[in-house]
Amino acid sequence: MTNMATLQNNIRLRTGLIFSLALGMRFTRTLASETVHKATDILSLTYISYAVILMLSLVPKKMSWVGLFVVQGFTLCMNAFIAIISLSATMRCISVNKAGCVQYFPGSVATVSLHVLILLLDILQMWDGYRIIRGPSFSASPSKRIRILYAWALPFAWLANITLVLRQSWSILATLHILLDPVMIIMAESDEPNMLAVFSIALVIGDILTLVFIQDPFVTTIAWIQMTLSLFGFIMAILSKTTPTQDNIPVAKPVVESVSKTESVPKTESVRLRKSNNIKF
Repeated sequence: MTNMATLQNNIRLRTGLIFSLALGMRFTRTLASETVHKATDILSLTYISYAVILMLSLVPKKMSWVGLFVVQGFTLCMNAFIAIISLSATMRCISVNKAGCVQYFPGSVATVSLHVLILLLDILQMWDGYRIIRGPSFSASPSKRIRILYAWALPFAWLANITLVLRQSWSILATLHILLDPVMIIMAESDEPNMLAVFSIALVIGDILTLVFIQDPFVTTIAWIQMTLSLFGFIMAILSKTTPTQDNIPVAKPVVESVSKTESVPKTESVRLRKSNNIKF
C-alpha cells in the first residue's frame, strides 16, 4: 500500500511535470489556429492555481490538503472546459475546410494533445489528494519544508542575476537571495526558528524592493515567485516553533524495575515466614 509520503511527493512531482507541459504549450500555441490560441490563453490563470497547489502541498497540516483538493478541483474544471473548446474548434475548422486550417493543424493538434495530458494529470492529482485526505494523518517536519522552499528559490536568484548582468542593469537587490538562500538551506534543521523567520522576512522585504526599483518584466516575475516562496518559508518557521521535536518529548521512566522491586518484597517476606516456622524451641 502506498504511504502518505509517497502520495505527497507524487503530487509535487506531477505539478512540476504540469508546469513543464504548460511551457511546451506556450510554444505550440503560437503555431496553432487563432481559436485554439485564444482558448488556451485562459490557461495563464491556472498557473496561479498550480503555484497555490504546490505551496499547499508543503504545509504539514491536514486542512492544507483539503484546500489543495478544492483548488485542484477548480483547476480541473477549468482545464476540461478549455480542452473541450480547443478540441471542438480544431475539429470544426477541419470539417468546414476553412482556409488556413491545414497550415495550423499540426500546431493545434500538438497544443490540444498537451492539454489533454495536463487534464489526465489533474485527474490523478485529484485522486491522490482524495486518498491523502481519507488516509491517516501524516506528520511532516516544517524544517525540511524550509529546506525544500529555499532550494527552489536559489536557482531563480541566479537566473535573475544572470539576466540583469546580460542586460547591463544589475542591482545589488537581486543578490539578497544568493546570499541568504544557502544560509536558510543549511540552517533549516538547526532548531533556530526565530532566526529563520527573521531571514525570511528580510528576503520578503528585499523582493518588495526589487519589484519597486527594478523594472525588468522577467526579473519582476522571478521576484514574485521568490517572495511567495519566502512567505511560505516564514510560515514554516513559525510552524516549526509549535511542532514538538524528539528532544522536547519527555521520556517516561521504565516501570519494569519498580514493579519487580515491589513484587520481590512479598517473596522475601514469605521466605522469612517459612524459615520462622521451621524454628524449634
